[in-house]
Amino acid sequence: MAKDKIVIRNLDLSDFKDVVKVEKLSWPEELVASEKKLHERLEIFPEGFLGAYIDGKLVGFGTSQLINYEGKAKGWTELTADGWISKTHKSGGNALHLVSLGVIPEARRMGIGKKLLTQRMQLAKHFGLKYVITNVRIPTYHKFCNSNKEISPEEYIKKGMDPLVKWYVKQGFKVKGVIKEDANDPESRNCGVFMIKKI
Repeated sequence: MAKDKIVIRNLDLSDFKDVVKVEKLSWPEELVASEKKLHERLEIFPEGFLGAYIDGKLVGFGTSQLINYEGKAKGWTELTADGWISKTHKSGGNALHLVSLGVIPEARRMGIGKKLLTQRMQLAKHFGLKYVITNVRIPTYHKFCNSNKEISPEEYIKKGMDPLVKWYVKQGFKVKGVIKEDANDPESRNCGVFMIKKI
């Protein structure tokens, strides 16, 4: 795969079979979104449903919704009604919430996530929004505690140990809070990190 041939575009129903395949390859089994959830995200906010192609093959995609951010850190489950954004999407919202971002294993470390993020940042500017918000996994947290010592997720994040959180910080996002008992994510011990970037 040639990283210089990455094409980002909006997805539609004609891409849906490939979307489902990429979703299953991108996430741990317990975090894979159902076809109905993915279809709903595409139907509710197609502008925020973007895919990355290399040589005509879908290798990653990101989904989004509009929300009202009022200064409080919230978990992914609350912000998305556990992935059903028809209940949470607000067309007049002031923030773009990055619901998901998945890339197949063989296409990782090629800048695809950054390209999908950049395109959605441009979308937020197009809509005249104030913020871009995301809920980030900490997939190395459980492994670290098992191999080293038990520390709180807050301390783990403060020490800058999680590569995914560090990646978002590098893109200009700030940590606003750790949400415990959020999504069913054993690798993160069911914790998520609420992060925000002002436009």
